[in-house]
Amino acid sequence: MVLIDPGASQVSVLNRQRGVLRPGNPVFSSRNFSAFYMDRLEITVAQYKIFDGKYDEKPFTDGRECADCPAMAIDWHSAHRYCHWAGKRLPTEREWMTAAGGGSKNSWPWGNEFYPGKANLLGDEDGSLSVAPVGSYPQGASPYGLMDTIGNVWEWVSNPHLASSKGSNKAPRRIVKGGGWTSDKQKARISFRNITDPKIKNPTIGFRCAMSLTRK
Repeated sequence: MVLIDPGASQVSVLNRQRGVLRPGNPVFSSRNFSAFYMDRLEITVAQYKIFDGKYDEKPFTDGRECADCPAMAIDWHSAHRYCHWAGKRLPTEREWMTAAGGGSKNSWPWGNEFYPGKANLLGDEDGSLSVAPVGSYPQGASPYGLMDTIGNVWEWVSNPHLASSKGSNKAPRRIVKGGGWTSDKQKARISFRNITDPKIKNPTIGFRCAMSLTRK
């Protein structure tokens, strides 16, 4: 894991009505954050199989084994359970954004100009048409050294989408961040929120875990 110690970080203010961050010129505010840890890499197939021995990645990798690929088609509840089992937790959305962007206003971890070779996204310009082993794009690392926060697989965060739970008996929808290998560069922006069903098992969705600096 990597220590994320942002101090006073600048992070976008959420526009709850739209369910996405304010487009164009987002409003930023300085907020104090407690330090926390975040997995440097997305949880891998090999790691997830220790937790769930029945998990099989081959339907998503054209029948081949890929122990170093990120665990794919993981629903929110399974990701939550894995992190708890590992003595960790899912990151909050604000923690995820801080770890991915280093507290900056940048659209992507490396800046505001997009470079195809820095993340595994839609198309073959990045050298991969489907999922890639974790850490395959070190040139796109976040300021804290996290790999693949952008691309490869979307990543669950702990927050529910609050607007979806008002006046409803249904389970609140959840948020995935960072884009996957079928996402375009706009949906892979640090600010973008993909609001989805927590039960969905999409091959382009995985996760990583966080851990508080001081356990209670």
